[in-house]
Amino acid sequence: MKLTTTQIEAFSAVLAVGTATGAASILNTSQPSVSRSIKQLEDATGLRLFDRSKGGFLPTAAAVELSAVIEESYRGMNDIRRTAEAIRKRETKQIRIACLPAFSNMFLADAISRLMERDPTLSVSVQSWLSKEVHSAVHKGLIDIGIAAYEVDDPNLSVHRYTTMSEVVLLQRSHPLVEEEVIRPQHLSRQNLILLSAFDPYRIRLDNLLASENVYPSRTLEAETSAGACALVACGMGAAIVNPITALEYLDRGLVIRPFSHDLPFVTTVVSAKSGSQPRLVREFEKTLVAKLALAKAEIACRLCSQ
Repeated sequence: MKLTTTQIEAFSAVLAVGTATGAASILNTSQPSVSRSIKQLEDATGLRLFDRSKGGFLPTAAAVELSAVIEESYRGMNDIRRTAEAIRKRETKQIRIACLPAFSNMFLADAISRLMERDPTLSVSVQSWLSKEVHSAVHKGLIDIGIAAYEVDDPNLSVHRYTTMSEVVLLQRSHPLVEEEVIRPQHLSRQNLILLSAFDPYRIRLDNLLASENVYPSRTLEAETSAGACALVACGMGAAIVNPITALEYLDRGLVIRPFSHDLPFVTTVVSAKSGSQPRLVREFEKTLVAKLALAKAEIACRLCSQ
């Protein structure tokens, strides 16, 4: 069985868009070329991968199963490319950073700006990833430093607790709960509440708390990220209990924060290679992150006190 990159690319593209014409547009080739590659792949594997119809290509069960293996292979190829690039740039002044979406906007941009003020020739790469991706990328040497969610315990890496900050309630200025100095679970009863996705650990923690207090919101909306939840608050869709770092970026959009009566810690960890093998830039950037966090904490405290 001989498979080619062209066949695999055609398969992935057709699987993504459902038609040979659409796949050809993605791959910058012709529709007959895509159809031919799919046929060659089916002949090579001995599998019927798509049911052809006037509406397009419908993937079979075999195609779905095969796609999982191909996706994993693509990840491996991308890791090889990133590692090769890192080796090429090892002698340059470059720092590769990854963080949770909560830090990916102005917070991290400001920290990077502070670092580059000291060295304008510095090259910086920033990725916004999920926590497990950040952890894995540090292990593989794909990034130099990352901010991961929750507590990280890994003897093979350098890990430092970064935040243990209480989550806050984010509201529009016109929301009736703005008059409350401290928001309690009972205040959220029969209110519209914006929540993170159902499998997020912080969402599960909040769900358990509200259930234990017999609190049932009038309506709930789900957002994939804390930034998404804040955006829904800004649109008047309800209240949200979110980490204060993300909430801080929305306070100039007519929103306010209030303390929540129950301590719901937002825990993050800075992750990098073992201390002995850390480049100087990584150590400098970690100090910059600490200084930036101190400023953010001071502003959050000020905003909470000025209500």
